[in-house]
Amino acid sequence: PFGAEGVEKLAAGLSMNPCLEVLSLQYCDIPPKGAEGLLQILIFTKSQLKELHLQGNALGNEGLVKLCPALSVSTALRYLNLADNHISQDDEPLEAIGEVFKKNKELKQYNLRFNPIYSKGAQKLLEYL
Repeated sequence: PFGAEGVEKLAAGLSMNPCLEVLSLQYCDIPPKGAEGLLQILIFTKSQLKELHLQGNALGNEGLVKLCPALSVSTALRYLNLADNHISQDDEPLEAIGEVFKKNKELKQYNLRFNPIYSKGAQKLLEYL
């Protein structure tokens, strides 16, 4: 498994990469701590990263909340796949992703499938659109 250490090492190499457009880290066993490395990649001002695929990891609520400030300011990102990451319909993660909805108008597609977000959580997210 890639895990948090793998993401940190990857971030050291990619955090200043102005050419990368698609990053797929699906099913890499990335825990909440791994969000810190992902954040470094996303906040690079010259980043051209258009797609970030994180399906099947274990970022959870904590990792999502850590990641959202960077997602809010990432000007190149157009597609975010957070499917199957153990993100719940608790207030904190939904408010964090809702703020991304409001602030980042360039990010056009989100994939949140296979997370335990049900009607109540979906309704809350709709309020941010």
